[in-house]
Amino acid sequence: MKLATLVFAATVLAVATPTSVGTQAAPTPTFNKDVAPVVFSTCVTCHRPNQVAPMSLMSYAQVRPWARAIKDKVLRGEMPPWRADGRYGTFRNDRRLTPEQVKTIVGWVDGGAPEGETPLTAALPVFNDGWTHPSGRPPDLVIEMAHPFNVPAEGELPNFTIY
Repeated sequence: MKLATLVFAATVLAVATPTSVGTQAAPTPTFNKDVAPVVFSTCVTCHRPNQVAPMSLMSYAQVRPWARAIKDKVLRGEMPPWRADGRYGTFRNDRRLTPEQVKTIVGWVDGGAPEGETPLTAALPVFNDGWTHPSGRPPDLVIEMAHPFNVPAEGELPNFTIY
């Protein structure tokens, strides 16, 4: 009887105790150290004031309220937007996140989306207002309209004739 109790207790203890001494859970990513470099390099091109995205993601205070939505969009591959099909080649301007970047964001959100104790490790990119082109060249030609034109929300745009 005592032997059976001892075997049972040893089995419970073996199951409840981790078997490998060196394995520890990875630390929770923090915004300042791990997430900011991803957001600043892939998101703020559009998610900043006066750009096409609906909210700015230029700081922890701006990103934190959107943490769960960001995780959801990243897991679905909806953000950053990239419609090209990777089965048909590689693209030099591919905007998709790497699996490691997705894992970082998911781990950060699942860990409570902490800001972190350390200062930011990534600097915000510098953006130019106005014309931007990947080559950095100015436009070949700028044509000013004689009168302002409001773009309609729906329908076709008119053709404009240049004299």
